[in-house]
Amino acid sequence: MIRNAKLFGLFAMIFVVSACSEHTEISFICEKDAENNYVLKWEVFPEKDSARIEIFESDNDSVFSGDPVKVTYVNDYIAVLPSQKNKVREFFKLKIGRTTSSIISNRFFDLDGVQNFRDVGGYVTRANKQMRWGKIFRSGYLTNMSEADKDVLKGLGVKTVVDLRSNKHSSQKPKTGVFTNYITLPISVNNFNEEVKDQILEGRFLKGDAHIYTQDCYRILIDDYTAQLSAFFDILLDENNYPLVYHCGYGKDRTGIVTYLLLKALDVPTGVAEDDYLLSNNYIDRSLIISDKNRPDMPGSMKDAVMMLVTADLSQLRYAVSCMKKKSGSVDDYMLKELKLTHEKREKLKQILLYN
Repeated sequence: MIRNAKLFGLFAMIFVVSACSEHTEISFICEKDAENNYVLKWEVFPEKDSARIEIFESDNDSVFSGDPVKVTYVNDYIAVLPSQKNKVREFFKLKIGRTTSSIISNRFFDLDGVQNFRDVGGYVTRANKQMRWGKIFRSGYLTNMSEADKDVLKGLGVKTVVDLRSNKHSSQKPKTGVFTNYITLPISVNNFNEEVKDQILEGRFLKGDAHIYTQDCYRILIDDYTAQLSAFFDILLDENNYPLVYHCGYGKDRTGIVTYLLLKALDVPTGVAEDDYLLSNNYIDRSLIISDKNRPDMPGSMKDAVMMLVTADLSQLRYAVSCMKKKSGSVDDYMLKELKLTHEKREKLKQILLYN
């Protein structure tokens, strides 16, 4: 379904393709609506309101051929295209004159029993290379997948799961034959564990405590779990593991830090990596965690603490980055010295995850 309108600003910033002869920039976003239609939105700079815009569609991100599926005008700013039956995923390109956008698809998948499941692809690096769609996904825990959810993951071809949860929680993996590989890399920092829940319910854990607690979790992750983080990248360097999904609890903290490092390893701009971290706020359903319905007696101070724990806060991410810099001098040096992610490994990662 269509989410927060603020997302358009994010994707408009990310996806910009220019033709040198025309200096035309096409910015876009792709979402799914409640009827499962694709909704494409765009902006063009400089403005060409009366110009025609052609939309090309394919179920293969490597092949776009034939005539456009729709022709409209730049000043329409939006087009709704029906999803093709029996196809989990479709890809699009926009064309204005001689300028063609990069590859467009939906990032988020609205699953029944899984929160925050989204494609990490599509972002553009500093060298103007686009990440491949459909290779690597991030998510909340998969334990409660419905049969329809399993069909979606099968349709996406997901082969490998990397579970970043603690041993206690990763033992509760989904009972399904969907995946070929299920790999656990236990990172035992959890910003919503049983002890914290008890403290919240007893009124001994407030919003400020939640802020400090999350910072502590991030610092421990950066300082004490370099072996797991290094192993994660070794998994990504094996082409046989793709398509791949990695996850923690809600797909916000451990998954968020890992994704930030991945995007930085691929030379995706820092602002884009930060925005991807914040997208969890759009795709975690907080009503399933706390609501007046399931806890009508919970005072506002308790709710504030819980909300802090399930909210992606940019200051927390930047604190984690400061821990990397304190440990190694820079994010790049942290990846090199602590995670053993050499230049050669980063180049191989780019070969796997970027379009040529």
